[in-house]
Amino acid sequence: MRKFIILDTEYTAWQGSIERLWSKPGEHREIIQIGAVKAAESGNRLIEEDHLSILVKPLINPRLSTYIKKLTKISQPDLDLKGIYFKEAVIKFHEFCKNGSLPVFSWGEEIKIIYENAVINKIDIPLFNKGFYDIIKFFSKYNPETKKLTSGTIASNMGGHVQGSPHNAVHDARSIMAAINIILKQQKLKPSDFLSFFEKKNNKNSCSAFIS
Repeated sequence: MRKFIILDTEYTAWQGSIERLWSKPGEHREIIQIGAVKAAESGNRLIEEDHLSILVKPLINPRLSTYIKKLTKISQPDLDLKGIYFKEAVIKFHEFCKNGSLPVFSWGEEIKIIYENAVINKIDIPLFNKGFYDIIKFFSKYNPETKKLTSGTIASNMGGHVQGSPHNAVHDARSIMAAINIILKQQKLKPSDFLSFFEKKNNKNSCSAFIS
């Protein structure tokens, strides 16, 4: 039974920062939550074998903006009490990925966010042998309209349901998995077809793997 990881992150933002690409002085995309689902094949669909949720303390902007607190529903007290720093968080995520031996999929290039946070925290990143993949490429082939959606809304827009609310990283990872299952059913595909799509060289993320 083949397994892989679906990753989603939440990171610091301010009113308008998305539109201006975090261009104001002091604005950085510091991760505040890592959410991941370990997906496994089960017949013609994927099932959740395990999940991971980590609150991460920002280094440059430790106080969350009102905007991001409202968006993610992450409170400052929760972050201060339960959060850990990125260095420890990325190690926990690496362990969740069976020490980097499982491929990691995300809605967009989450690898770039991880790189940015490694630079901010001045740390090396452990090796993820199986690489990172942008799952949007799969959806662009089988349902091009989904390119306009976010990880947290893709399942609901395709007629699926995921408990919880968007902009919680675990919810959003589950939303991605639910949407994959919808595509598999619609296209009469198997999970192995999904994985083989990304095993083709031209579908790999240009940042598919990185070494400390």
